[in-house]
Amino acid sequence: MMSACTCGTGTPLVAAPEKNCYTQRGQIQRIYFAKRGQIKIDLADNANNIPASIQNLSPDTQALWDVLWNANDDTKVVNTPVRTLGAPNIEAGAELTAGGGNETPNGVLLNTGRDPSTFSGNFLRLHADQIAALRNLECQDVEVFLIHENNTITGHKEGNIFTGIPLQKAPFIGDQSFGNRDNIDANAFNFQFVPKFDEKLHTIVPTPPFSPLLAVV
Repeated sequence: MMSACTCGTGTPLVAAPEKNCYTQRGQIQRIYFAKRGQIKIDLADNANNIPASIQNLSPDTQALWDVLWNANDDTKVVNTPVRTLGAPNIEAGAELTAGGGNETPNGVLLNTGRDPSTFSGNFLRLHADQIAALRNLECQDVEVFLIHENNTITGHKEGNIFTGIPLQKAPFIGDQSFGNRDNIDANAFNFQFVPKFDEKLHTIVPTPPFSPLLAVV
């Protein structure tokens, strides 16, 4: 019995539902940051959106995001600058185990949990004021909306409620490394998702002319 699991005796197995037409999300090219729990979008009835300032607005239109970008309270959403994100990568959290050898019966490893998944990348050619602004996120409890190369927005969906993906570790923005002759000036950065973040992923396709990749305040 894996120690990270609750007892499953007498519980029916859960079959994975059949699905068709999976759409590859592709490279992450931009990130929207929001304070955790402040943005809740009801995909079934936008009249229930939180905060009240975005009620009756849809997340596939720029009108909703314009309100959030221009907010002056905890509902404000901020974006990474356009076309500055390089080498984006998600390193999936590994299984945590204990035992083995003579420590456990038959040397069987016991599962004790999982590491969080780490998102990392480089911000390219940032100005000093951009670096300072992004470092403000290091002291915030935030969630993220991921913007992909195909201009889609990925967050979390639970029931009908669409939110950002919560983070377990806040973003960290490293000092700038100069590219010299061979590379590009860059600031390495990373953050960590909560474990099993992938079980609630949901992607929204924007309605033209809204471009999540290129829109600015």
